[in-house]
Amino acid sequence: MNDKLTAIGKYNEDFNNYLPYNIKSSNIFQSSGLEKHIIKRHPDCLKYIGFIPQIIANPDYIGINPNEKVTSFELVKCISENVQIGIKLDAKDNYLYVATLHTITDSKVFQIIHRLLFLYPKRTTLWLQQKNSRLETGAVRSTATQKKPCSRTAPSRKSGYITLITQEDIQKAINIEAQCHSPRTVRNSHGLISAVMRVYRPNFALNTALPKKVRPEIYIPSDAEIKQLLSSVAGTGMELPVLLAAFGPMRRGEICALSSEDISGNIVHVCKNMVINGDRE
Repeated sequence: MNDKLTAIGKYNEDFNNYLPYNIKSSNIFQSSGLEKHIIKRHPDCLKYIGFIPQIIANPDYIGINPNEKVTSFELVKCISENVQIGIKLDAKDNYLYVATLHTITDSKVFQIIHRLLFLYPKRTTLWLQQKNSRLETGAVRSTATQKKPCSRTAPSRKSGYITLITQEDIQKAINIEAQCHSPRTVRNSHGLISAVMRVYRPNFALNTALPKKVRPEIYIPSDAEIKQLLSSVAGTGMELPVLLAAFGPMRRGEICALSSEDISGNIVHVCKNMVINGDRE
């Protein structure tokens, strides 16, 4: 280990409840180069370098940066500003160290509150495993596997316990999320929050103002266009699916899931549906 490292705090194993890791309690180190890094990249934040032990010991928020390829997490403390430190695991020598320090805005702090998969990964993952078969797969997928969430920081001690989340917290998060996701995605996310809250806080009644639904603009092809389509797929493997879609009441997913076992004479039994999974397959 580098001789220029100084132990400035201990990793709290309670953090594992909010992170996708199982890190044992150990020292967190600060290198002599951290101050130079802050002066170069975040000079206005140098005044907060002495608060690092306090941030580690009693953070207000904890989260992860989804863009990081290595084991890492972020701690935030509300001082006069929201001060965030990034902590990484040195893969070679297996120790935790403070990699950066800077400030973040209030909006970044509140954006993630609704993302219970980050906030309570163990509780929500278990809940999804129990309820997944009873939920619409698309709704679960849109909340659990968003490729570009609006934020990355989850509340820890200040409002990280599920019993302390308020209606105002959830409304702020939903308002921010609505700025970068569709109304349907936001409503699905809120539905997940509501369902998990009913399990762990059954007396907590949500009254969140949600974005209005957007009526889809459905294009209806003309008879000439349908004839042209039927002509182009005639004799191919797409002919039957196109005929079922054009002249029957079946949806795309139902047609994709159809097999020969579902057809009896001139009767089609619609009993399955096919959707894109979390891996977009």
